[in-house]
Amino acid sequence: MNTVTFEQLDKAARIREMVENSKNFYQWVQETGKTPENFCDWGKIISEYHLQNGSEWIQPIPIKSPYGFMGYEVFDPPQKKTVEIQPIGFSTEPNEVDDDFLSMFFFSDDSDDE
Repeated sequence: MNTVTFEQLDKAARIREMVENSKNFYQWVQETGKTPENFCDWGKIISEYHLQNGSEWIQPIPIKSPYGFMGYEVFDPPQKKTVEIQPIGFSTEPNEVDDDFLSMFFFSDDSDDE
């Protein structure tokens, strides 16, 4: 006899909620007959659905699978790319020194004050 944990119940509830929220996608797949050759290509189909409907893919979508939890594999939306901002005056190369930046702190040796 297997014991069901609260964590498993929560996970099942989340999957069921995702399935309920994805009904429009499942209907579109059925109407268009879209199915990928490889299971891992479902992400492309999901992206195409959102592109055609003018919506952004922000919620995970479960796809029926014999291997996933409760018979579903969950496809998460793609991660947004973040741009790393470099501080002004610093180089992206770790060993490269910005001469203009250093000139603010050090005097040059070309002075005629001697």
